[in-house]
Amino acid sequence: MGGNFRVSEGFSRVPTSHRGKGPKNYTRSDEQIMHEVSQRLMDHDGIDASDIEVAIEGGDATLNGTVPTLQMKRMAGELVEDTGGVSNCQNNLRVATTGAKRLDGAARDEPRG
Repeated sequence: MGGNFRVSEGFSRVPTSHRGKGPKNYTRSDEQIMHEVSQRLMDHDGIDASDIEVAIEGGDATLNGTVPTLQMKRMAGELVEDTGGVSNCQNNLRVATTGAKRLDGAARDEPRG
């Protein structure tokens, strides 16, 4: 019987995972993190990453740019936070406005005076 298991109170064998536990003193380089973050953003079906800029410095990630929806902003931030080697994510993404609305809520095409 292979695999990793732990014994629960009922003495049944429950599988455990050690995935993501690296050797002592191992840290991923910013370049490795950047590659994985970019790949994950590109591969995610629910995120349009075409206007997202990613910066990694010392394991801290920063997202800049715009996305179409608030949900997409949140998904991108969560995805980056869940990437191995990322210690913090500063999500500066803005939700793009569409149509006749601006951030202040005023109409763009509304005639003045």
